[in-house]
Amino acid sequence: MFDAAAGELLAPIDSADGTWVVQVQSIAEASLDEATRDLIERQLFSEWLEQQRASADIEWYCASMPGQP
Repeated sequence: MFDAAAGELLAPIDSADGTWVVQVQSIAEASLDEATRDLIERQLFSEWLEQQRASADIEWYCASMPGQP
Protein backbone atom coordinates (compact mmCIF):
# COMPACT_ATOMS: atom_id res chain seq x y z
CA MET A 1 0.00 0.00 0.00
CA PHE A 2 2.75 2.47 0.90
CA ASP A 3 4.59 2.03 -2.38
CA ALA A 4 1.50 2.45 -4.58
CA ALA A 5 1.44 5.15 -7.24
CA ALA A 6 -1.18 7.90 -7.55
CA GLY A 7 -4.24 6.60 -9.37
CA GLU A 8 -3.41 2.96 -8.61
CA LEU A 9 -6.26 0.65 -7.59
CA LEU A 10 -5.13 -1.75 -4.87
CA ALA A 11 -6.21 -5.34 -4.35
CA PRO A 12 -9.26 -5.77 -2.08
CA ILE A 13 -8.48 -5.76 1.66
CA ASP A 14 -10.60 -7.99 3.92
CA SER A 15 -11.29 -6.81 7.47
CA ALA A 16 -13.75 -7.47 10.27
CA ASP A 17 -15.86 -4.60 8.89
CA GLY A 18 -16.02 -6.02 5.36
CA THR A 19 -13.94 -5.75 2.22
CA TRP A 20 -12.22 -2.50 1.28
CA VAL A 21 -11.24 -1.39 -2.21
CA VAL A 22 -8.68 1.43 -2.16
CA GLN A 23 -7.63 3.77 -4.94
CA VAL A 24 -4.69 6.09 -4.28
CA GLN A 25 -5.86 9.62 -5.08
CA SER A 26 -2.59 11.47 -4.55
CA ILE A 27 0.79 11.24 -2.87
CA ALA A 28 1.81 13.78 -0.20
CA GLU A 29 5.13 13.74 1.62
CA ALA A 30 4.65 13.65 5.37
CA SER A 31 6.52 16.02 7.63
CA LEU A 32 6.69 16.48 11.40
CA ASP A 33 7.34 19.64 13.33
CA GLU A 34 10.23 19.51 15.79
CA ALA A 35 8.01 19.23 18.89
CA THR A 36 6.08 16.26 17.46
CA ARG A 37 9.30 14.57 16.34
CA ASP A 38 10.79 14.99 19.83
CA LEU A 39 7.64 13.60 21.46
CA ILE A 40 7.66 10.51 19.23
CA GLU A 41 11.39 10.02 19.78
CA ARG A 42 11.00 10.15 23.59
CA GLN A 43 8.05 7.76 23.49
CA LEU A 44 9.88 5.24 21.30
CA PHE A 45 12.96 5.45 23.53
CA SER A 46 10.84 4.91 26.67
CA GLU A 47 9.20 1.85 25.10
CA TRP A 48 12.60 0.48 24.03
CA LEU A 49 14.07 1.09 27.49
CA GLU A 50 11.12 -0.67 29.18
CA GLN A 51 11.62 -3.68 26.89
CA GLN A 52 15.33 -3.75 27.75
CA ARG A 53 14.58 -3.61 31.47
CA ALA A 54 11.95 -6.35 31.20
CA SER A 55 14.33 -8.68 29.36
CA ALA A 56 17.45 -7.88 31.42
CA ASP A 57 18.98 -10.59 33.58
CA ILE A 58 20.98 -8.73 36.20
CA GLU A 59 22.87 -10.38 39.04
CA TRP A 60 24.35 -8.18 41.72
CA TYR A 61 27.54 -9.24 43.48
CA CYS A 62 28.29 -6.78 46.26
CA ALA A 63 31.53 -7.30 48.11
CA SER A 64 32.04 -5.67 51.48
CA MET A 65 33.64 -2.27 51.29
CA PRO A 66 36.52 -1.50 53.64
CA GLY A 67 35.12 -0.40 56.98
CA GLN A 68 31.75 -2.15 56.41
CA PRO A 69 30.69 -5.50 57.88
